[in-house]
Amino acid sequence: MLRTTTGRAFSTDVQLQCRVFWGQEGKLEFSATAVAIDPGSVALRFPGDGIPYPDVGERVQLEVSLPVNPNSAGAKCLTCRAEVVSVTDIEDGSRQLGLVFRKAKFRDLLPGSRPKAIKALKKASVQ
Repeated sequence: MLRTTTGRAFSTDVQLQCRVFWGQEGKLEFSATAVAIDPGSVALRFPGDGIPYPDVGERVQLEVSLPVNPNSAGAKCLTCRAEVVSVTDIEDGSRQLGLVFRKAKFRDLLPGSRPKAIKALKKASVQ
């Protein structure tokens, strides 16, 4: 639990759907659930049933779907480039990825759209 500048406490525990893109040119993808988000880090949980996932040290593009506000014009998402810092097997058979990131961006998410951060993944895969 963190404290805001006004002194009110809030929880970083969440249950938000997300997509993770990684690999050469970001062609690999899987769905997960963001279970905790803090400034600069996020924890994702996903089934451990043979789904390929990035290893510690790999960079990924993360797209977290935010709850839709009925007053807004469309769905929003939080996007960021992140690095995998931990992979943990959970007792229920699922896995949890720990990711760190520097800055995230809020974007409108149109049906079938995808963030345009693939350039960064291309540069990382060339190095």
